[in-house]
Amino acid sequence: MNSVSHVLLKSGSLVYVNIVEVVLVSIMWSILIVPAIIILPLQTAFVYLAFIAIPASAAAVYAINRRLNHEKNTIKLFWKGFFTLYRKSLLLSFFISLAVLIPLSTWWYYQSVDSSYALFIFSVFQTYLCVMFLLTQMYSLTLIAVHGSKTMKAMNQSIRYFLKYPWYTIIFFIQVISITALLAVTFIGFFLLYVGIISLLIRTSALNVMNGFSKEQEKKEKEQTTYSNSTLRI
Repeated sequence: MNSVSHVLLKSGSLVYVNIVEVVLVSIMWSILIVPAIIILPLQTAFVYLAFIAIPASAAAVYAINRRLNHEKNTIKLFWKGFFTLYRKSLLLSFFISLAVLIPLSTWWYYQSVDSSYALFIFSVFQTYLCVMFLLTQMYSLTLIAVHGSKTMKAMNQSIRYFLKYPWYTIIFFIQVISITALLAVTFIGFFLLYVGIISLLIRTSALNVMNGFSKEQEKKEKEQTTYSNSTLRI
C-alpha cells in the first residue's frame, strides 16, 4: 500500500490535470450548500446541511470518479449521482450528523448551563468517541459513491479498513481537516475548489486502502491454501 505522502502527490497531480472538473463539481456542490451559509438561520441551516451536505459530497465523488473513467459531462454526472445515491448517502449523513451534533450540544450545555468538572470530563470523553466514529467512516463515502455499496455495508467495511490501517486513516483525516481550514480562509477558493479537491483526495486514499486490504486478504488466502495442501500431504 502506498504512503500518505504518495497519495497526496498523486491527488495533487490529478487536481492539476482535471482542474476544470474540480471547479465544475465544486460549483455544483456550492450551489446546494450556499443557502445554509448565507440565507438560513443557524438551527435551520444545520438541518438543511444534514439533508444535503453528505449527498452532495457523494455526488461529487461519483462525478469525479466517472470523469476519471472517461465519462463525459461533469455537471450531468454530478446531478445523476446526487439523485441516484441520495437515499444511501442520507442514511450515512444521519449518523455523521449525530456524531457532530452530540458533542456540540454537550459543549454548549457545559458553557451555558453547567460548568462543572464532571461535565467537562464527560464532554471530552464524548467528543473523543464521536471523533473516533468519524475516523472509522473515512472510507464510507467512497464505498457508496464508487462501488455502489449499501450504507450499512459501507460503514462496516470502512470500520474494518480503519482497524487495519489506523495511523494511515488518522493522518488522512488530519490532511482533510488541514485542507478544509486552508481553503475556508480564502472563502472564494473554498466554493470554487474545495469539494473537487477533497473528492479526489478521499477517492485516491480510499482506493489505495482498498487495494492494500485486498492484496493482504489474497496473500492470507494463498497462505491458508498452501498450509491446507501441505497438511493433506502429511
